[in-house]
Amino acid sequence: MPGRGVLPAWLRTGTQALILLAFLVAAFVSALLTRRFCDPDSNLHLLDLPNARSLHTRPTPRSGGIALLAGVGAALPLLAVGGWLGPAAACVLPAAVPVAVVSFLDDRSGVGVRWRFAVHLAAALGLIVLVG
Repeated sequence: MPGRGVLPAWLRTGTQALILLAFLVAAFVSALLTRRFCDPDSNLHLLDLPNARSLHTRPTPRSGGIALLAGVGAALPLLAVGGWLGPAAACVLPAAVPVAVVSFLDDRSGVGVRWRFAVHLAAALGLIVLVG
């Protein structure tokens, strides 16, 4: 039918299209970075080798959480523009980034428990103070 376009009717409204776009952006960024973390030739490639305390029996890629966080971070501006995020949601990503960074550094080279705890505590307290 002329003038109907290729999008289904439920996607012709801006809200549904924006949510779908945000999902696709998050999925694409996450998949792209996950692939990079799993590529043995990448300098971001980390493998967790099984030991006596491990729950896995094969080498397992680490730091996939960074890829997921980056995907969510890429999608948040789209959701904010669409009015889907309140002021409290805007505080979550800035609090999650330091936690992700210290976790990544811990995966790469090891970070002391006190430093990790301090970063996690600061992020949690920051959220409590900002969000209430």
